[in-house]
Amino acid sequence: MSALKVAIVTGASSGVGRASAIALAAAGWSLALFARRAQSLEETKRLCADPTKVLLVQGDVSNEEDVKRLFQSTITSFGIPDLSHLPLPPNPQNAGITSPQVPVEDVSLETFQQVININLVGPFLCTREAVKQFKAQQPPGGRIINNGSISAYTPRPFSAAYTASKHAVLGLTKSTLLDGRAHNITCTQIDIGERSLPTYPDAARHRSSEVRRRR
Repeated sequence: MSALKVAIVTGASSGVGRASAIALAAAGWSLALFARRAQSLEETKRLCADPTKVLLVQGDVSNEEDVKRLFQSTITSFGIPDLSHLPLPPNPQNAGITSPQVPVEDVSLETFQQVININLVGPFLCTREAVKQFKAQQPPGGRIINNGSISAYTPRPFSAAYTASKHAVLGLTKSTLLDGRAHNITCTQIDIGERSLPTYPDAARHRSSEVRRRR
């Protein structure tokens, strides 16, 4: 691995991604931060302990060329990353990450595909690129952290698309962990429940109330 600690953080413009970036920066990591919103990425950079060690890459995590550009830009600036952290927060105000809470028969194919593209295709593309780079270095190795959800184990009512995507991420994580062992590559997953964000401060209470009403 590289002598410097280098991490790629997707979804770094807000929420879990921003919090992860700030924590890694405080621990001395060099960071490549990736998200669609350039202005919000700049704000995350300003919040990091040493902004001179932060690279910003704007793009779409479900776009293959954007993900390749992310990794190449990181390697050019810092070297091969040690960590690829893919926090795609499960909250209803982030378009394309979750879906309307409706029965499965009311979920449009467009909505389903949008959720799958962000929640599953994105982590797959990043995992694939990370594994390529981790294997190529000497000695090989690296860590991938996927953002799962408690929905990967226990679904919420009316969440077919989101729940399916998070079950799939769990499978991707387990498969990558198994295949990476021989190359000192590990893949783990964090499963976050409800939490409050500035854009949705009562998320946990709101979701709990909805579930109780539907029982």
